[in-house]
Amino acid sequence: MPKTRNLKSENFYLNLHIIIMRIQKSKINVMNKKLFKLFASLFLFSLIIGSCSSEPDQIKLDKDTLVFETEGGSQNVAVSSNGTWTISGEADWFTVSPRNGERNATITVTVSENQSLEPRNVVLIFSRGTQTTSLNITQKARIHEGIIINGIRWATGNVVMPSTFAENPEESGMFYQWNRRVAWSTTGNVSGWNSNIPIGNVWDRANSPCPTGWRAPTLSEFQALTDINNVTSEWININGVFGRKFTDRSSGNTLFLPAIGRRNDTNGALSMAGSSGFYWSNTFSNTISAFILYFNSDNIHIGDITSSRALGMSVRCVAE
Repeated sequence: MPKTRNLKSENFYLNLHIIIMRIQKSKINVMNKKLFKLFASLFLFSLIIGSCSSEPDQIKLDKDTLVFETEGGSQNVAVSSNGTWTISGEADWFTVSPRNGERNATITVTVSENQSLEPRNVVLIFSRGTQTTSLNITQKARIHEGIIINGIRWATGNVVMPSTFAENPEESGMFYQWNRRVAWSTTGNVSGWNSNIPIGNVWDRANSPCPTGWRAPTLSEFQALTDINNVTSEWININGVFGRKFTDRSSGNTLFLPAIGRRNDTNGALSMAGSSGFYWSNTFSNTISAFILYFNSDNIHIGDITSSRALGMSVRCVAE
């Protein structure tokens, strides 16, 4: 069996050989010399056999995947190893205990509730010396059913952070510039506003703040929402928040859009909060504008008037 050179072992063998040779030349009786040579030979043989049969690093898991439901929870994984081991891999939505150990042990993975409409995934790496193995952890996304108005399934809340809907319809969510995924506060002043006009002919999937399976509505979907033959609309107040409630004449389903206002395209200044609502479509109008839904207490308008793509407005997603 090929082995890397070990100078300490070589020196030990050399010194032992010298001792044996000296004993052979001494006046020790023959029987004692024979016994010593036999002992030394057996000792050398055990060293050689031991060095050839050293056990390689080993680490194994009783499973390679954990799947958690949206509400989270804890699951155990059995680790089998022939020595010390460690675990690497981090995320703020789960914990692992313990993260290191020796030989066989059981670890516990605990996952928090997933409030996002996107699934979560992380890979843990278990290491023992030069050997590694992995554990894939997946958590299911929160399911948002939405509400159907005139044949279109709408989210019941505005987009908050990307891929997250507001829990309640009157919550403001966040503002977005057209074809950009950066969220801006709907209150107070902001810094670092991007006044450049976003490019593109459609709101790209990679830039969409809507979660997987959802997108910004098209111009025609806004037209379906405001179709007076099939949908009624009224200006109302819910928990101190003004906005418009749209009601499907056939099913009675309702959709509330809060009047959050908007942010100026040049400096991000907030205006018309509480008196007007501005909602992006994913349909572009020209190189600087895109179509929007605009409303106040008196009117509802769909168009591209003053709808520079650099404005900050609300996003209410529809199902794909």
